[in-house]
Amino acid sequence: MSGSTGAVNQQMTVSLTTAQGDVLRKEARTMIAIRLNLVHEGRRYAPTPKEIRRACEEIQATWSPRERARRYRGPCAAAWTPPLIRLRDIIEALNEERAGGPA
Repeated sequence: MSGSTGAVNQQMTVSLTTAQGDVLRKEARTMIAIRLNLVHEGRRYAPTPKEIRRACEEIQATWSPRERARRYRGPCAAAWTPPLIRLRDIIEALNEERAGGPA
């Protein structure tokens, strides 16, 4: 069993330059620190909206058309706000109802 595992591991090995390996290790350490909510660059890590958007775009750039279709949820709905009702209108309607006027 261990012989086949070794063959699989050898097939999955990717050649990296030293610089690429260093970058990946630094990114991995950063991601681990973020996941553990540790201090990042002297401050508590809180990504900016721009950083979040950039990271999302980088991840989505790796998606196949099939994956993109699987994750598609349709166009974003416009923000909904409840109708504005003046308190005076409610009080007048209640008073009319109590007085037996138009409902």
